Amino acid sequence: MREFPPVPRYLLKVAVYILLTAVLCSLFLFSNRPPDDYCGRYIYLSEHAGFPLNCDSYDYAATAESPEKLLEPNSIRQSRPVYVLLAYTFGHLAAPLVGVLPLSSLSAQDELLGKPTYWGFMILNFLFLMLAMLIFDKIADTLSSGTIPQYIKYTLSVFLASNVIIRTSFWSAHQQMLAIFVPLLCVYLTLRIALSTDLKLWKVHLVAIFGGLSLITYGNFLILFPMVLLALAVQILRTRTFTVTRAAAAFVPVIALFVTPVIGWSLILISKNGHVYNHEIEVYRQFIWIQDKLTISFHDFWEQFLAFTSTYWVSVYRTVLTFIIGLLVLKLIRFAGWLCFRSNEVPTNYSIARYLIVVAFSLYFLFFWMMGYYSERIAYTLVPIVLCLIVLELGVFAARGMKMTLRILYILLITLSLFWVYNGVTSYEPFKELTRINSAEFFMAIT
Repeated sequence: MREFPPVPRYLLKVAVYILLTAVLCSLFLFSNRPPDDYCGRYIYLSEHAGFPLNCDSYDYAATAESPEKLLEPNSIRQSRPVYVLLAYTFGHLAAPLVGVLPLSSLSAQDELLGKPTYWGFMILNFLFLMLAMLIFDKIADTLSSGTIPQYIKYTLSVFLASNVIIRTSFWSAHQQMLAIFVPLLCVYLTLRIALSTDLKLWKVHLVAIFGGLSLITYGNFLILFPMVLLALAVQILRTRTFTVTRAAAAFVPVIALFVTPVIGWSLILISKNGHVYNHEIEVYRQFIWIQDKLTISFHDFWEQFLAFTSTYWVSVYRTVLTFIIGLLVLKLIRFAGWLCFRSNEVPTNYSIARYLIVVAFSLYFLFFWMMGYYSERIAYTLVPIVLCLIVLELGVFAARGMKMTLRILYILLITLSLFWVYNGVTSYEPFKELTRINSAEFFMAIT
């Protein structure tokens, strides 16, 4: 009898992730409203429900309504044209539905909420968050050789859809969902390229084209560039097919395809305005602060570096540290199991996968450290990568047949995820731009 692919099961998985995304994001509607100094406004749905509308939403929506604004000399979104064009497209697709929805009470509070462009951003927020969960599901299967139960993948996905980024930005016209989507996509593509048993270079070229377009979509995509090159190098070395000719044939087109969209967009802007405007660099001096301070003196640079470092570690403490501690606890439990059973079994390609994920984490960590602009929502970008390492450790327990340990860990994970959701919805945090915290306030901030 002919066997058909398990499409219904996959569709069920997609349906669960859609439901999970909708429920977890909607719970924040009943969360505490932000303080009065929040950059934006609070939209009331009822006496006990509402959401914060970030002040960046207005410029995002205005630019998406008239994409030609991207070509203006000092357009704030000029460095991210692809996302604006996506919002423009989805806004037009949503326009017929928006026209019949009962949005009068919302638009009475803010006319932006009655515009199709705003709902185009909402569609993008939902899609990118759901895609992040599906990609994480694929990563979990790859890292654990399919031994992680589906309900545990759902449980771990809770930390992707219930967090500081969702609370502050999901209901705004913004790009913050990419902070969850991008690192997971980076890990997934890196693993696919490095661990492939029959890699086709044309597929890597497609990734490079996508990567080039992504560089003019969101800044975090920059890490995808070195990670794809590293994955390609690992692939060539592990298959023992290295020659100078093969390496050149692999790397040169990939590099060229990555940089072509950036160069092309820059040339368009230079021909139109005589220069390229990057709002993050010009206003917030992201990364350029290093040159600014070194131009004055090394002493000025060092003082600023220490101040930024203390602020950055506050954001790490508040977001990533909990997950890193969880990862270390799993490693200690694994070591205790090794002392008892002396088993060295690990999932297939465990060492390579761990190495690649750690490199991705390190690059993102350094990227945000040197940025010079800090907030908890930015630091949370590191959490999805740590979740991948947690999945990798759970795969080791499965490979070593530690079934009772896994059952206990799974129960703890489910319990912790429920507590995480409850705490996230009921707490007053976090509506802080940590860049404003003086280094002298470091210990006060973390307590």
